[in-house]
Amino acid sequence: MGGALNAFPFESFIDELAHAAGADPLDYRLSLLEVGSNEHALLEEVRDMAGYKPGTYDAEGETKAMGVALHESFGSLVAQIAEVSMRAGRPHVSRIWAAIDLGSVVNPEIVKAQVAGGAIYCLSAALHEEVLIEKGAATRANFDTYPILTPREAPEIVVEVVTSDREMGGVGEPGTPPVAPALANAVFKLTGQRVRRLPMARFDFRDT
Repeated sequence: MGGALNAFPFESFIDELAHAAGADPLDYRLSLLEVGSNEHALLEEVRDMAGYKPGTYDAEGETKAMGVALHESFGSLVAQIAEVSMRAGRPHVSRIWAAIDLGSVVNPEIVKAQVAGGAIYCLSAALHEEVLIEKGAATRANFDTYPILTPREAPEIVVEVVTSDREMGGVGEPGTPPVAPALANAVFKLTGQRVRRLPMARFDFRDT
């Protein structure tokens, strides 16, 4: 339970361990997993989907980085890579690649749509959404003061559905948890700053 809450600290800390070990975060995760396991295979799948790059790189006129996260929730494994750049001191996500292993699949297109929707949901929360309480009442009563992700900010999302011998898992929410840590891990590559509180809109990374 609480996948979206638990994935952020856990997968962020795995990245910190990789950094302390002087290892690439994706390679570090692979080294901790048994070769041939579903988790290992899924990380390899998303690595290949994204054409994973370990450091920062220039693309489309921006300096970018890829952050990675892997999480299991509701019986399904999801590995994600987020491609991130910084614009005016704030993170911008251009692409998300997601590989999901939920055992057997009935309708792959529904699975892809659910994973993409979950990714957008979490990205909006990680970047913008925050309820502020003053004198016991919420100060944000409508969308003019409670910002959500806009269509202009929405990234390209590529989803690959993987079948395996696992028992069939859920698909309503598993696409959500890995997004925030993948985003934060990419931000660290770009800025050298660890994100331990969300949403990221509260920070201007030019001042850190």
